[in-house]
Amino acid sequence: MAFLDNLGAKMSQMGQKTKDYTEINRLKGLMGDEEREIAKLKMQIGETYLALHADDPEERLAGMVSAIKAAQGKIADYQSQISTLRGVRQCPNCGADVEPGVLFCAKCGTAMPQPEPPAGMVFCPACGAQVPEGSKFCKACGAPMLAPAPKANVCPNCGAPVAPGVLFCAKCGQKL
Repeated sequence: MAFLDNLGAKMSQMGQKTKDYTEINRLKGLMGDEEREIAKLKMQIGETYLALHADDPEERLAGMVSAIKAAQGKIADYQSQISTLRGVRQCPNCGADVEPGVLFCAKCGTAMPQPEPPAGMVFCPACGAQVPEGSKFCKACGAPMLAPAPKANVCPNCGAPVAPGVLFCAKCGQKL
């Protein structure tokens, strides 16, 4: 009988240890949640400080603020390189990608500066590629150069194709 009593006591101890282990893991999970919240708040404090004091940081933080500004400059340069490789420009107002030859940003309506095509060249009305004057079709996209191909979504003002969801016509700036 002593064996059975001892076995029962051991099982009771194991049950209690299992409950304790479960409670320890629950508490560790709660601690992890709080640590993540603290890290998030610290990040928000840093972002707020940087927004308020980017131009006049405390002496102890000036080096870090300077490093952040340098990294932001590098990111802007990398983004510019990516845009060049993709053949798009970025809107100077909102930063949205704008296809070549487009006159207005489709997201915010800002007028885009337009380069002049080289002598003897014109811009394709469909894709913005440079095409020799007098060409009947664009060599890049195949669109007719005399009249734009009909599209289901067009600007009511100028008839240019408009992608679903844009707020402004990319060609004439008309609010849609």
